[in-house]
Amino acid sequence: MTSSSRLDDKGSHLPFWKAGSGHYGDTLGKLSIGSSSLSEPLILSFLDTIPVRKGQVFTIGDYGTNDGYCSMHVMSSIISQLRKKHGESLPIQIVYEDQERNDFNSLFHRLSDETSYMSKFSNVYPLATNVNFYKQCVPDGTCDIILSCNATHWLEKLDTEFKDTCRNIFASEEEQRRFNTESDRDWTKFLRLRARELKPGGLLIVLHLGSSDEFQASSIVRDATPTSSRDSTLQGKDKLVEYTVSDIGTTEVDLMLDFDAAWKQLREEGVISQKEKEDCNMAFAFRTATELTSPFMEDNSPVQEAGLSLIQSDQLFRPCVFKSQWLKKLLEEGVDDRDSFAQNLVTAHRVWSQSSFASSLSDMRSAEERAAILDKLYLTLMKRVAARDPRSYKSDLIVGRLVARKE
Repeated sequence: MTSSSRLDDKGSHLPFWKAGSGHYGDTLGKLSIGSSSLSEPLILSFLDTIPVRKGQVFTIGDYGTNDGYCSMHVMSSIISQLRKKHGESLPIQIVYEDQERNDFNSLFHRLSDETSYMSKFSNVYPLATNVNFYKQCVPDGTCDIILSCNATHWLEKLDTEFKDTCRNIFASEEEQRRFNTESDRDWTKFLRLRARELKPGGLLIVLHLGSSDEFQASSIVRDATPTSSRDSTLQGKDKLVEYTVSDIGTTEVDLMLDFDAAWKQLREEGVISQKEKEDCNMAFAFRTATELTSPFMEDNSPVQEAGLSLIQSDQLFRPCVFKSQWLKKLLEEGVDDRDSFAQNLVTAHRVWSQSSFASSLSDMRSAEERAAILDKLYLTLMKRVAARDPRSYKSDLIVGRLVARKE
């Protein structure tokens, strides 16, 4: 089995599409943007609490940015609010962070687009760094606010090996115990590094893909965003059918279960070897609300010793955009288009998952053979998803939201 997968190794989340094509925003971004657009009021409500120092640059960090699709509107709103309060003379610097093989070309294209904040505001300076966020990315005391949207679930490395599954949630009790230790280690490390990078009074705001193990429908924040702040898929003639936490039922099928089953099916069909099947271990953690806040609650907390204090935490329920599209078509046209639901969902999730499967394939295979295996995997997964009722499918987002301040 592989001994480790790191953010800068082949087992990490790596783009496989044409650089500069905007593929992330066209696929997975449509699922992910809801967490940032629905959290915009939360972010803006804390913005005025950050001390703005005369003669200094106001610096915003966007960590795990990918191509900037999910944060672009939020950044524009932050700049607008700063301009209204502090005027044009305040220089604003935005540091976009992601791993070295990220599709930064797509980010730069978005920044150059006429809809970007760069076409609306002056005295704004976007920069990019390819230092992954398990290292210090900027000097001490650089940032006034650091945002991270749907990125911190990725681990720095994965030493735990799951013998019979790709994902920790289906692993043995001992494997899960070791995995949880690694997850806690990486989350604490991330928080301590951000504490160093923030100025006194600065804010860290994290939107983290969460686990449903603890959530209660009554505690979930749902759709508190004004219509003007939502992404375009929720507006006008394209407005989607909304549904609540209680509508999704209690017998949901986890997408990760079908990922696991599709990979095992390829082994049963002789498409991949036993070693290749076992070598696929996904290095990410969907943390519960308790796991997100626990580093702040521990006695002699290293996070609090670093000067970072928890201000607020909650969870957000975001209906799956593809499930909403399917339901809209069913209700308005009487068409049960499960094939489109499956194609959209699997195409989106291929963005983050393909590198995990690709890295487990033997180096002895040709590029053509590897590509054919991956195509077969996602076709197999698509067929499994299309055979299910989308209403019973766990494709909605539960996002843990955390706000912390540097003292």
